[in-house]
Amino acid sequence: MWTLIPQLFYDFLARIVPGAILLLGLVLVIFGPSDTATFLTTNQAVSLFSPYHLLLVILISYFTGLIAGRLFEVSIGLMNAKRYDLLEERCREECLAEHNKLLCLLNYPPLTINPADLPRDFVIRDHLRIILPTQVPRLLKIRAERRLCQVLMVGFILLFIMNLFYYSNSPSERRLLAVFFALAFWVCWINEQRLHRYLLTGTLSLWLMQTSPGQSPLPKSDEKH
Repeated sequence: MWTLIPQLFYDFLARIVPGAILLLGLVLVIFGPSDTATFLTTNQAVSLFSPYHLLLVILISYFTGLIAGRLFEVSIGLMNAKRYDLLEERCREECLAEHNKLLCLLNYPPLTINPADLPRDFVIRDHLRIILPTQVPRLLKIRAERRLCQVLMVGFILLFIMNLFYYSNSPSERRLLAVFFALAFWVCWINEQRLHRYLLTGTLSLWLMQTSPGQSPLPKSDEKH
């Protein structure tokens, strides 16, 4: 049961939430902000909050987030693959250097390992799930937030393009939507890069502290778990 909860949390934050946001954006693009706001004040809109419709929205949001995530991997993700690799290499060097400083302050010998010889990030995360399950949820939250940004980035690009085809309908509203989608994409882009760095440094630092010889950095209460 407890192993299922983190995955459900990831699915909710990384797929359902961004999927629902993109569905709302799709409605705004197709019907326009004014007509959408008018509809939400009618009695018909109240029926959308029935258990059946809510479940349907959750399912559609989940698959929307899932598909958009895959689209990110084969588009923006591939275009930025080299940048991701360079960032991972840089984080390895920085984390190992800072960890060796910590070892020296604690009167331990520094690690002589080459940063390039460290395992890849996904391997370290799998190892942490085994040796340090109580600390993994924090990293999982960062992963989910990063995935949320990735899904929204793809979605906002598609919504921006779709909005252009409806430009003749209420041009002023369409311009506002275009500006909103562009700004939202930029915010997600910046946040995705920041979260990627947090995830890499957090994963590497935690793994190095836990696996270095002669160290026991965690409280005894955590070690017993």
